[in-house]
Amino acid sequence: MGQLSFAASGLVMGGLLVAIGVTATRRRGTDRPVRTDGGQPATGRMQRVAGDPLVWSLAFLLLVAAGVGGTLLVVTGMALPIVPSGFGTLLVGLLAGAVLVYLCWGFYHAARYRGLHRPAALAVAAWVAGLLFVLGIVFRLLEIV
Repeated sequence: MGQLSFAASGLVMGGLLVAIGVTATRRRGTDRPVRTDGGQPATGRMQRVAGDPLVWSLAFLLLVAAGVGGTLLVVTGMALPIVPSGFGTLLVGLLAGAVLVYLCWGFYHAARYRGLHRPAALAVAAWVAGLLFVLGIVFRLLEIV
């Protein structure tokens, strides 16, 4: 019975996450200014891809899927023949690093979008990284992690 409730709550949260992603990507062109350089579109395909909320939403969903899959592998203790024994620790470290980079990059771009200059936006991103670092120390001292 407990496993059924976990599965149901997972499905509800997944549906909510997809609904938020769809809502966020629908609003992508309504309030963003169009940047041009002398009548020419802003530089490069990579910049357009990096500025697209759909790409960021898909990257987040892929990150969540990797996190859930890795968590299931670590928690259940299931061993796959192609996965080395220390892979769980490596996966947790990579996932934590990816989340840190994702959060800092997102806060940097949010600060830039709100009109802060580059040094101030970098300070916001560094502040978030420091806050997460201190939060990790607090969890470690409280023996939560």
